[in-house]
Amino acid sequence: MFKYKLFEYEKLLNKMNRIDMILHCVKILTYF
Repeated sequence: MFKYKLFEYEKLLNKMNRIDMILHCVKILTYF
């Protein structure tokens, strides 16, 4: 159970990281 929750949390983190990267790229693109 705990392992599963940890896995879900990691997936969520990865998703957030991806979104963060996309936002960062957009910021850089709009900056230029």
